[in-house]
Amino acid sequence: MEMWDSFLGWAILPNFLISFLQKQYYSFRPADQPPPGSARYRTHNRRFYTLVVVAYLVYSIGQALYRIPPNHYQLLQVDPSNFTPKELRTNFRRLSLQHHPDKSASGDETMMIRLRQAYEALNDPAKRLGYEVMGSSYLKCSHCSTFQDYVREARSSLMGHYIRSGIMLVIFHFINKDQFGRVVRIMGIILLASLELYLLTRVNTP
Repeated sequence: MEMWDSFLGWAILPNFLISFLQKQYYSFRPADQPPPGSARYRTHNRRFYTLVVVAYLVYSIGQALYRIPPNHYQLLQVDPSNFTPKELRTNFRRLSLQHHPDKSASGDETMMIRLRQAYEALNDPAKRLGYEVMGSSYLKCSHCSTFQDYVREARSSLMGHYIRSGIMLVIFHFINKDQFGRVVRIMGIILLASLELYLLTRVNTP
């Protein structure tokens, strides 16, 4: 659902805002209004397009960063590149006492579940690597038992995601007539897919 919202936002919202802002600008400065379709009119349109797209991009990035939950390493307060099993176990026990509903008045059952999932993932080499490749979605791979299983699952999920994204782009191709925006979206999808595929193929299998 979030992916549909994002695509709808990028396909429909910018053009609506560009048209609205350009009309408002000319209402305040009627002397600057060129004939529709003229070179100056198109220049103004491109400037408003850039303004709206950059503003919406900054907003989208800010929203995404705000929604990112703490990762497993942050939850258990360990250094991702330098922690020992003993340190992991000690931190888990200490945090469990703080958040366990039966052992603390301020206990949080949801946090306790997240702590246990984090501990089980970081304490198991295969699950830890699976988590680093797939993020929290590694939990959905119930049949994965080795690192290779997680990598294969991640690649399959990646392909499915970008196939769906490609289908959406085809749909919005007929909705949005803006040639420049269409090219930018296609190039963005291709670059993201290439980057993610590159990162997955660069994973060192133990």
